[in-house]
Amino acid sequence: MKLSGHESALRLAEESVRPGGELVQIGVYHGTERVPVALNGLVNEEISIQTVNARRESDWCRTLDIAPSVDLAPVVGPAFEMADYEDAFEAERAGVKIVLNP
Repeated sequence: MKLSGHESALRLAEESVRPGGELVQIGVYHGTERVPVALNGLVNEEISIQTVNARRESDWCRTLDIAPSVDLAPVVGPAFEMADYEDAFEAERAGVKIVLNP
C-alpha cells in the first residue's frame, strides 16, 4: 500500500513489492499532474497496480480490513505537538507521514 502522496514513497513501494505482488496507490499526489512510474520493472515482475481514491465507504472498509497485516512503521513517522509544527512539516517534506496532536 502506498498512500503518502510523496514520490519518494512510490519509489520505495516499487522497489519493495514482491514479484507477482500488488501495489495499491491510495489517494493522489499533491502539486503535480504527473508522477513517473517504473512501469517496465512492474510489468516484468508481473506486479498488479490498484488505484483507490479513498472516497467511497468500500475503499475505507478494504483499507481497514488489510491494515492490521501491514507494517506501516517505515512510512509513518512520529507524532508532534502542535507547537512543534515546523519540525513536523520538515519531517513530512522528507517523505514521512506525520501526526500533529492538537
